[in-house]
Amino acid sequence: MGDKKTNMKNLMFSILAALFISPLGTSAQSENITLTVPDFKGFFIVNGDMVNLRRLPNVNSGKLMQWYSDGGSFDTYAQIFYADTEAGKYRPNARTGAYTEPYQAFNDQYLPLNPEQTEPQNGWYNVIATATHFQDSPGKANSKPAWIKGTLGYIADVTTDGRIRNISIPINPNLDDQSAKECGKLRRASTGMRRQSGDYKDLGMFCDIDNNWASVCFPIFAGNFLYVAGMQMEIKVDGTQQQPVFIETRTVRENDMQYQEATITVNNPNGIEQAIENHLMTCSDEEFSKITKWVFKNDKVPTNNVFFISSDGRKHMMFYEADELSGFETKTYTLAELNKLYAAMSGSKASGNARTTDNSEVFKAPDEQPEFVGGQTALFNYLSNNVVYPPVAIQNNIQGRVVVSFIIEKDGSVSNVELKYGVDPLLDAEALRVVKAMPSWTPGKINGKPVRTLYALPITFRL
Repeated sequence: MGDKKTNMKNLMFSILAALFISPLGTSAQSENITLTVPDFKGFFIVNGDMVNLRRLPNVNSGKLMQWYSDGGSFDTYAQIFYADTEAGKYRPNARTGAYTEPYQAFNDQYLPLNPEQTEPQNGWYNVIATATHFQDSPGKANSKPAWIKGTLGYIADVTTDGRIRNISIPINPNLDDQSAKECGKLRRASTGMRRQSGDYKDLGMFCDIDNNWASVCFPIFAGNFLYVAGMQMEIKVDGTQQQPVFIETRTVRENDMQYQEATITVNNPNGIEQAIENHLMTCSDEEFSKITKWVFKNDKVPTNNVFFISSDGRKHMMFYEADELSGFETKTYTLAELNKLYAAMSGSKASGNARTTDNSEVFKAPDEQPEFVGGQTALFNYLSNNVVYPPVAIQNNIQGRVVVSFIIEKDGSVSNVELKYGVDPLLDAEALRVVKAMPSWTPGKINGKPVRTLYALPITFRL
């Protein structure tokens, strides 16, 4: 980025404000989006390629086979069957192009244990196998129980003790855990910023800016699992655009092909990350739905990036198609329900209907939220003019996200400034200094009366 200077105007950093609030109601949009979670107890993780599965726990029983409806079209779908008992139902067909082949598990594949047979027999494990999924034929693949030899992999159980809440994820989909950690982009999933109002209130998310791309990811906790969905948008700058930020998604057709692309355009090349983060938290539902329609296609939370923790403390990632998986008890959640859970994990509590106050009580969800005088733009300007990136931190390439919590008093003054999440003593101290020096805010209110309100201000230092 050229010469590093202590002037914050010449350094790329972002500040996002996240009021510790809870959902005051559910929304029509988020109630339409659902997630089906099977009661997975554990998985057999395959160690090797082209691994055969059997109908019974021995090598002499029929192999698990796979039948394809044709040689390849938009309507192709697959079915699995047992070679020794069901071959008559699934035959090759030269006219349609239908064909069969052995179903073979691949290396690192996660095969869920059959909930009706979790214990091994003769060194074999009973798993639920699912036929190949084709995106253009959803719900047509079937699943069956089958046996796999225990020496061909290992078992990972699913913990139920809440450890999943402490899981960390890369906020950029192009990074693995180690790379994300090295550049400050490995974050605890429960600490994302949240939508502040509207249909998707309290939907958790992270935003990462990498060159000309903005990555948005949504960490969604359900049961003993974490589901991560997201998208990437190309960043463009248009100084003639009236809105500070504008999102556009469209279908592009070229010859016989068509694809979707998404862009996010800003009208100011300075403070791009701050502007995009503020926009994601506060833009209208109509604007935000451009993202949710892209991410939650067919009103479903994607299940292609699912994380869980095993009893040995390891983090695992797997995928499944709920509509094509049988043999499990399931629970279906709405996104509105899961947003409430995320808000609770982030530190907020649901509020009752009766709102009473006393002089000392501190609220996390007032009727009217406190606001920096002049709004988010004024808050950004205050921070950009007052935060000084410590020179030693620059020299040592220290960066990351500091979260400072504080109370906005009834008169708007700032008190009880504390470090909630730190990165490094140098950055922590600078964030605390600037927050303590803040001018008064417009206080939060309940029933039209000012109240003491808890607020959190994450400040991301980026070189």
